Amino acid sequence: MEAVERLADARGCTLAVGWARASIDRGEMRRHSALVAYVHDLVERVEGRSGDEVSLALWRRFAYTRQGAPIQGFELTLPAVRDAQHALLRAIAAR
Repeated sequence: MEAVERLADARGCTLAVGWARASIDRGEMRRHSALVAYVHDLVERVEGRSGDEVSLALWRRFAYTRQGAPIQGFELTLPAVRDAQHALLRAIAAR
């Protein structure tokens, strides 16, 4: 939820209370928001400002199947992160 709100803030948008929660719990948006949040957390860890188990929980939202198995051959790529950000921004703009 925080990742979606940060993305909206960076674009000068204010989200209605509860909008982020309701939006990210739906299908592919859940995956996109987890990916964006994971990358933010990754940057925080690299800069020494984070380091808890949240990253693993986020990773399992986009690098694992709904049944709980790792997605074979999954790689975290910049295009995937950008696609997730763009999908979230489209949802924010359409709200």
